[in-house]
Amino acid sequence: MTRVFPCALCALALSVAASHAKAVGIETIYKTVTIAPGSVRTAIDADCTAGVVVGGSWYSNGDSDMFVYRSRRDGNGWRIGARNTDPNNSISATSIAYCATG
Repeated sequence: MTRVFPCALCALALSVAASHAKAVGIETIYKTVTIAPGSVRTAIDADCTAGVVVGGSWYSNGDSDMFVYRSRRDGNGWRIGARNTDPNNSISATSIAYCATG
């Protein structure tokens, strides 16, 4: 089971951006890493290649052993901080940035 945590403010930011005369688009950037068993804190950055980040979110491969201690805008992207608490198995985690373009 995949857990997804959407950005609640993204819809608001997109509607405000869309209300301007200029056409606005959204680019979604994904950055996935594998976190080793029992690892210490791992930062995962999804950086916008163009435009401005308007929000972000994250998901994991459904493993309940992932602990997310940070999820925030960082520079021109979205950063999550995660830790794998499983002492035996690796897990995958993804940081997602939603970038306004146009």
